[in-house]
Amino acid sequence: GAWEAQFSGRKIDILQVSTGRILTIELAEEDFNSLGEISSIALNTAFGTAAIGGQDAILHVQLRSKRTRLVKLDVSQIPRYSSSHRFGARTCSMAPRLRVVMTPDTEQAVVWSRRAVASYDPVTGANEFVLPVDVRHFGGRYGFLSGERIAINYQGYGRGGRTEGIRIFDLAERRETANLVHGVSQVGIAINPR
Repeated sequence: GAWEAQFSGRKIDILQVSTGRILTIELAEEDFNSLGEISSIALNTAFGTAAIGGQDAILHVQLRSKRTRLVKLDVSQIPRYSSSHRFGARTCSMAPRLRVVMTPDTEQAVVWSRRAVASYDPVTGANEFVLPVDVRHFGGRYGFLSGERIAINYQGYGRGGRTEGIRIFDLAERRETANLVHGVSQVGIAINPR
């Protein structure tokens, strides 16, 4: 709660909650285009840096100097379904780019698809591990719990058809720790980090 970050387009506002002071960063067009789309922002106030998760990439920003460094992630280890688009008589098939979510401490980058959840070193871009999963669809809602745990909403396959719920992954232990099935009408995630 000491800092908040929000973004719109290429502009990022970082608010120091105690003082109300706002630091605005306008990303260069080249950096923004390399990210594809901003998915998450994590702040490391000890080092004065921000780590911005995009699509298949992370942008590191020094808050004082506003210097940037782009790190591309090798997501080829993550099994994915291709998305097919028809263009007239042709069919174009390609795997969609994956969104990168930064842990609040900027220590890990998390990426998921319908078949796997993976963790990356945000400094080097090296893959640390891939956990196989099989879901119908991972949603866009997620949250971090205490330690290195992430909760992600999903749609799955149940005995009576489609189910929805939350899958929890412990990034430090490199395993799934819970599968909380909630039925078919889930609308969000509320988390007490403790």
